[in-house]
Order: sequence, then C-alpha cells, then structure tokens
Amino acid sequence: MKVNLRFLSLILILFIILPGLSYAQYINPSYHWKVIESTHFIVIYPEGFEDIAKEAVLIAEETHTNLSKFIEPSSRDKTAIILLDNSDFTNGSTNPLDKSIRIWLVNPGELEIGSKFDSWLRLVITHEYMHILHLDQVKGINKFSRNLFGRIILPNQFLPYWMIEGYTVYAETYYASGGRGNDTLFDMYLREMYRSNRLLDPDQVSSYSSLGTWPSGTAVYLYGGSIFRYIAERYGEDKLRKISELTSSYLPVLMGPDLAIKEALGIDYKTLWREWKEYITSKYERQMEEIKERGVTPTERLTKWGYRTSGPAVSCDGSFIIYSFSNPYYVPGLRQFDLDNKTDKFLVKGVIYGRPAISPDKRYLIYSKIDYTDIFNLYLDLYRVELENGKERKLTRGLRAYNPVFLSDDSILFLRNNAGKVDIAMMNINTGDISNFLSFSRDIQIKSFSISPDRKSLALSIWRAGGYQDIYIIDLDRMILTQLTSDKATDSSPIFSPDGRYILFSSDRTGVYNLYAYDMLEGRFYRITNLFGGAFEPVISKDRIIFLGYSYEGYDLYATDYKPSNWQEVKIVKENIEENGKEEKIVSYITKDYRSLDYMLPKFWIPLPLGFFTYGQDYLEFNRYYAIFLYDISNNLPIFSISYSRRLYDLTLNLDLEYDGYKDIERLYVYFPLKVSLFNVEDLYVGLAKNGADYRLFGQWNYSDLDGNDSFVLRKDALLYTEFSLNPNTSSVGTVGTWEGRISRPGMLQPAFGLKLTLGISNVPDSFSLGGNEGTFILHGYASGVDRGSLAFTGSIWVDKPIVKIYRGLKLGEIFLEDINGRLYLETGLAGNDISASRVRSCIGGEISLSTQLEYGILPLKVGLGISKPLESGYPGRVYITLEGGF
Repeated sequence: MKVNLRFLSLILILFIILPGLSYAQYINPSYHWKVIESTHFIVIYPEGFEDIAKEAVLIAEETHTNLSKFIEPSSRDKTAIILLDNSDFTNGSTNPLDKSIRIWLVNPGELEIGSKFDSWLRLVITHEYMHILHLDQVKGINKFSRNLFGRIILPNQFLPYWMIEGYTVYAETYYASGGRGNDTLFDMYLREMYRSNRLLDPDQVSSYSSLGTWPSGTAVYLYGGSIFRYIAERYGEDKLRKISELTSSYLPVLMGPDLAIKEALGIDYKTLWREWKEYITSKYERQMEEIKERGVTPTERLTKWGYRTSGPAVSCDGSFIIYSFSNPYYVPGLRQFDLDNKTDKFLVKGVIYGRPAISPDKRYLIYSKIDYTDIFNLYLDLYRVELENGKERKLTRGLRAYNPVFLSDDSILFLRNNAGKVDIAMMNINTGDISNFLSFSRDIQIKSFSISPDRKSLALSIWRAGGYQDIYIIDLDRMILTQLTSDKATDSSPIFSPDGRYILFSSDRTGVYNLYAYDMLEGRFYRITNLFGGAFEPVISKDRIIFLGYSYEGYDLYATDYKPSNWQEVKIVKENIEENGKEEKIVSYITKDYRSLDYMLPKFWIPLPLGFFTYGQDYLEFNRYYAIFLYDISNNLPIFSISYSRRLYDLTLNLDLEYDGYKDIERLYVYFPLKVSLFNVEDLYVGLAKNGADYRLFGQWNYSDLDGNDSFVLRKDALLYTEFSLNPNTSSVGTVGTWEGRISRPGMLQPAFGLKLTLGISNVPDSFSLGGNEGTFILHGYASGVDRGSLAFTGSIWVDKPIVKIYRGLKLGEIFLEDINGRLYLETGLAGNDISASRVRSCIGGEISLSTQLEYGILPLKVGLGISKPLESGYPGRVYITLEGGF
C-alpha cells in the first residue's frame, strides 16, 4: 500500500479549515503578548492594551452569563479573545475549531454597520461569542462524537449562513443594546429590496458568496437578522433555541435545517419565508405610504456604479466632484465627475476611505487609502495626486490617517486611528511635520468632520458610548465645543454651505436617512429631502446639493436643488442625556505572559484506515503543525507525514518530515514575503530537501499583480522555481518558469483574453513530461507523457466568456449553482533532450465549466467538460473532465 501522504494531508487540511475561519493577515511575534485569564475566557493582547483587555474580559464574562441562558454551552474549554490593532478595517472573526475570537479594535465607519450600539467592543464580543456558543453546540450522537474525536465535530457549521448569522445578529440586537437588527441602515437595505420587488429566496442567502449582486455577503446578516426577529416575535425566542438544539443533534448532510425548522415551528421553511415576507410587507407598505404623503423629493441620479460609491468632495468653484467607488466588477479607486458636461473619469487605483480634500487651487487632491505597510499591518495613509498628470505620491506611512480637510493653503487636518481611539491631527504639506490637534477617549469617536469656508470652525459628527451620534461645532479660535443635536437619532457627515450660514447633515430621525440643515444665524433646523431610500454625505455645488443616495443596487451620486426657501422647518429638541458611568464589576482573573506552548495541544483527531490525522496551532499562529500516521499492513511498515511551521518576525520557518514505507523525505525551507499589497504580492521560498540519499537546494519566487482603469482589468502572475542537487555524482539542476496574463474590459459578463508561457530546463534527461490535463506542461489534445525531455515549453492563448450567472440553489442552498463559463484555446508545446530533434505539437479546444458550492459554501467545486483536437494527423481528439476545489 503506497500512499500519497502529501495529497492526503492537503485533503484533510482543506476539509477542516472551513471558509471564513482562517486568517490571511499575520500577527507580529515581536510584540510582547500578554494574557488575562478568567473563568470562561483567555484574553490575549499586546502590551500597552491592558485597559482594553480588562474591559474586554468584563464584557465577555457578562456576555457569557446572558447568552448561555439562550444557547447552552456544550464545552467547558475557555474561549480565547485576541485583541488586535493591526488593521484599519473594522472586523471580528471566530474560529470554532479552537474556540477563538479575533477582534480588531478600530470602530466601524458611518456606513458600515450603523451606529446604534452601546459599545463596539460589547457588540463584537456578543456577536462573535454567539458564533462560539452556536457553532460549538453538540447534542445526541454528535456529543458522543465530540467526546471521541474532539472539536472537528461542528454540526451547526453545516447550515445556511442566513441561519448562522441570524443567531449573531439577533444576539447583538437583543443582548448588546443595539446592533444591525435595530439600525436604520440595514432596514434601508431590506426596504429597498422590497420596494423594487427584489426580495431574495432562501437559497440566495445560503452563503457569503451566494449573491452575485449588491449587497453581496451583507445579505446573510440582513435576512438572518430580520427572519430571526420575526421568529422570536411570532413564535418565541425559545424556538430559536430549539432549532439550534435540533440542528446540533442532527447528522450533517443527512438531516438538514429544514427538518429542524419544521419540528420546532410546525411549518416548513417555505411557509416561514412566506410568513416573514407578509410581516415585512405590512411594515414597509405603511412606511412608504407615510413617505408618499409628505411628498417625495425630486432627484437626479448622476452615477450608476452601485455597491460602495462614497466620499464626494466638491471643488471650490463647484465645477467637479471627486468621489470613490468600489464595485467587484471594476478596479476600485478615485473618480472625477464633471458637473457641467456629466463626464466621469477614473483617476487613481486603490481602496479609498473617507472624503478626499481638493486643494484650493484645484491642482491636486489629498486622500486616504488602505494598504499593507508590512505583512502585519493594514493601515490607512495619506496620498497626493496631481490632477493634471495623475502622478501619485505617498505622504505618510503607517499613520492610520484619513478624511483630510484643508486648514490653510499649506496645512491640513485629518482623522487618525490610535488604539481604538480617533484623534484629529495636523500636517504641514510642505514640510510633512505632523502634530496632534485634538484627542478624545475611546468612548468618543469622531466619525466625520468638515471645515467652514472661513476656516474658523469645524462641524463634526461624534459618536458617544450608548449609541449617540450627534452634530457638534468647534470654534477654532477659542477651541470651544458646542453640541447642536442630542438624541438617539444618528446624525452624520456635516458640511458647511458655501456662505457658511448652514450646516447640512444626514439623519435617520424619521426612520429613513434624509438630509437636514441647521441655520447658524437663526438656530433653526430644516428637512431638505424626503426619500424612499436614503441620503448621505452631502456637498454643495453652486445651486445643487450632491449626495450619496441609495437604491437596491447600492450607493450612487445623486443631485437635488439647493433652495433653502423650499426646506421644511422641523423641531429638533436636544435631549438631556445623562452620562452613564461604567459599572465596575468584579471578575476574578490572572495576568501572565503569552506562551505559544501553553496552547499547542491538538483540538481534534480524524480516524483513518489504520491511522489518524491531527492538527494544531497556538492562538496567534506563531506555531502550526499537522501529523498523519498510517500503518501499511501488506508491507508491515509505518507511514507518516509531519509538518511544522514557526513564524520568526517576517519570516516563516517550515519543516516537513515524510516516510512512505520506501524512503524518507525531509524539507526545511523559509518563506520570505518580498512585497505585500492589496494589488501586488511578491514572495520567495528557499530551502533544503532530502529525498532518500539525495540532498537538494531549492527556491521559488512568486509574483501577482492587478492593475486597471475604466478601459481594462489586467491580472499578471509569474513563478520561477529552481533546484539543484548537492550530490557530486549527479549535480542535477532544474528550473521552471511561468508567466500568465489575463486582460478584460471592466464589468459583468465581459470576455477575457489570456496568455500563458511555461519553460523548463534541466540537465537531467526526461525531467519534464508534456501533455495531459494536469501538471506543469499541459497540452489537452495529447495524452500525458506524449513527449519527455530535459527541456520543455508550452504556450497557450485563450478567450474566456461568462455565459450565464445562475446564482441559484436547491432548497435552502445546500447545492448551489454559481455560473457557467466557456473557454476557447490554442496550445502549443514541445519537450525533448535534444531541442533540435523535438517535435512542436499544437492543439485547439474548448471547455465549458460549471461553478458550484456544496453544503452552503463550505465546499466550492468547479466541474468542466472539454474537447481538444491536435493539429497534426494521427492523433484523435480527446474529451476530458476537470475538477477544481471541493476537498
């Protein structure tokens, strides 16, 4: 029995590391990591974050007390909470395999998850700990299996994601005093889908990627939260508890969640969906009728990107708008919209955050975009681009700066993230000198701000603990802070009118986000718009207000008239909101240094025929390993494969040991990240391998780049691998290089053209094999091994064309069909020990492929059927099948 251990190990690792549970960003091992350990939690944090860690452990223990009454814990293992400040993206994630939670401390932006929560730390801990309790739950036979095999038994992972996230959104809404279930922003998303007759069916929210249009992965939170709210109101919260208990007792795949819904509620999932639609129909029909009665404000839609259009800024003369956009079918970046001739052009590539600032002379922009500063940190930095020639220059590095505004012709103010806080800082554009301007505590978060035309005042949107987001003014001469609004409504994105008399802002005080104005002279408030969707981030251009509007397609730029005489006066009363001091609760805990070895024991094992597989890592992933052991009965030999990796700052040391019953194989290699960016990655592997008695040095360089604009999207990938033997009797050397390019027009269903070149050279005869559907030198029209040699080359050109986007599944989406794509290609290649005697072989062919997801997105699978015909006589055509993904 000869076993391909490497293939088997890969199968098992891909199986156990489920989608959404792995982390791409590394954690810096050079920091001094600390641990606070309480009754139910292990809070891991970098030195200097002690106050946040103590707050986290208090919140976590309180959350455990509350949520464990809703979902009964199934294990006594402590849950690890890792506090991170290495990204300016707001996020939290859960890994049920080791019961760990990761929390990024930066607070969410204005249009991310809303603002109606008491505390970001409380919200995210509640959300992620509900994941732990729900995904960890085991009942019946699954409880026995958990005790036997460990944490690999996760029956509630095999559920549609609207159910998985339904529990978490319900928890954050009802157990964390806020959350998406109570926020006007998410209500807007669902209302617009209803208003446009585009409500989704259960299969379309079965996974994070089961919707090919806006709102993409957000839909699982949106629908899950709303449906679970309906179940709790109509049938009682205990039914949600019952559904989780049932699914956690079922055998995954064999017994689906539809059975649990029917057993718990007495209705099938189709009836539940129909009842829920009737429930929201009644709600939204009433709301839309009220909007109609007030009269809908006429608007003009200026852009049609949808998705995440944001951050409009207007030039001083009102002639053009600069804004950012992010759409999965286009290269994201900054754009310039000419308001006179309605032209819209691409300016610069990048993931932009916040409003850009246009220089007073209109020559350049200062803006913020996010990217990796190294392999550990994903931060916001300020950039400058010249409008005339498009030349871009980075102004800061790792500063975490965004939302710049010009304080003078040669200085700017901007917001800056700092350990969960937001400060206002100042920079001299000419010298680059940076100083702190204004600081607040973590309980006070500046969401956005702007400067008055005379540059003497700031208008700010400030969030305070308790879920209050209001408008403030700072007098820059006297540094006096004045509060304009004070209530539970979310007031955001304030800007001054060109004459400085009005402050325009967005507010959800009617249950729908609309534009409002405050008259600085008379102290009165006015409502400017009355819309079905929503209105955000206003700017004024001459006699028009440009703002972000919302439709079922996402956010876009809209315009409406700027006529203060038409505005409707409204009464906004400042409420007296008492500052609730933090209740000091006593939680017993110990503090110690983090040691990887304390958390390295494997959490599970998987039985194999006469063997087993296991996997482990510490919580910060400084150390990782897997081991597979088998016994070959026929040859009476043990077989094993062991792999270990250790992170050493920005390097990773890897050691592989294998024995297949015939010879031993050892590999020691180091991973070097050379360049890390959201659009460009370059890395290097260098190592030593022992195969039997043969020792070899090897190295591999990888490169990937994405570029584009309105005209094209270009993806380039390259690889160079070389190895040479240290055995003086052979001195073998081999090198393989590959370059691949793919270009298409931006947009959905666009054809793509590709070119791939591969060259291999060795001093060992017959090193390379030509032909077949797999391997390095593929020629689909020929059988594998049609030629062999010490030199090989293949080249191919192709055109890919998406045929249809299906994005529908069976029942609840356990089998989901994404899309069908076609490819036509021409391939050529040769291989031989004597290049002059080698035959050039070519073929043409075509493929059609179907992309699917199995078990609610856990197992992606692409199935292809192709036919290829050699361009030389004597060789028949070949029909072949391809499989990608899955295990």
